[in-house]
Amino acid sequence: MTKPFKVESEDINRLNDIQLTQLLKELLHAEAYKFGIAQRAVEVALNIRVGDGGEDGRISWVEGPDQTEFCPNRLTMFQNKATEMGPAAYANEIMTAARGGSPSVLKPKVEEVLDNGGAYVDFTTQELNTTQKDERIAAIRDRLSEQGKAYADTCNIAIYDAAQISAWANNFISTIASVQHWVGRPMERGLK
Repeated sequence: MTKPFKVESEDINRLNDIQLTQLLKELLHAEAYKFGIAQRAVEVALNIRVGDGGEDGRISWVEGPDQTEFCPNRLTMFQNKATEMGPAAYANEIMTAARGGSPSVLKPKVEEVLDNGGAYVDFTTQELNTTQKDERIAAIRDRLSEQGKAYADTCNIAIYDAAQISAWANNFISTIASVQHWVGRPMERGLK
């Protein structure tokens, strides 16, 4: 049963790519505010149809906590996926397509963040269990290892699936209202 002030994982699963990106932006701004991090630390471009070097969103700060509840590092990059993807597709997401016979290489923003000890988070509308997440993370680590990255087995990689995203969204009434609006369950005027 849906509650008036609660986002469920099925709600996140129904979001399209633009809505997912908007939600990421709202969540990162709310998280920054909650932990006393400057709003300028958040970067999320809503023009999702242009090349982004593998980065849909980022939060980066110097002063303050080493991490927050949902940002595992002072430099955390997010890659959004509003489609069903298996482990191989997750691994391919961190790579640029080969051109003219040249080998694929890491996307520049992914490499920049991981080379600097940051965290890489896949933000997906899929509902995944622990085994499925582990398979996808292992595929990403294998790809990093193929690229000769010494940190392939130790870097901070996470997948936030629909359940984790809904748990994060439920921390802020503004994100609850946004998700409910997007999925066609706007709050009653008196509740706003």
